[in-house]
Amino acid sequence: NLNARVTPATLDLVRPYEPLRLQAELQSDGRWLIGFGHTRFARAGATITGDDADALLRYDLSETANALDTLVTAPLSQHQFEAINAFALHIGLDNFRRSTVLRA
Repeated sequence: NLNARVTPATLDLVRPYEPLRLQAELQSDGRWLIGFGHTRFARAGATITGDDADALLRYDLSETANALDTLVTAPLSQHQFEAINAFALHIGLDNFRRSTVLRA
C-alpha cells in the first residue's frame, strides 16, 4: 500500500543522492539495482522509464514509511517525517531500527 505521507518532497530528498538507473545494474555485492536504488524487482535485462523509476521510489518510500509509522513514537512534522523516511530508506530499515536517530 502506498503511504499518504510520502509526498513529492520526499522523493525530492532521495533523487539527488541516488543515481537513476534506467537499466538494471549488477552491483559488486551481487544485488541488482534499477531506478533510484530499487532492488526488489531489479533483474538482469530489466529496463524502465523515468516515470517507472519514480513509481518504484514511491513504492520503496511507502514501504519504509509504513514501518516508520510503527517504529517512531515521537510526534513528527511532515518535514521531519520526510527527512527520516529518506534517511531510513538510505541506510535500510534494519540499520534504522538500531540507529541512534530512532533512539533519540
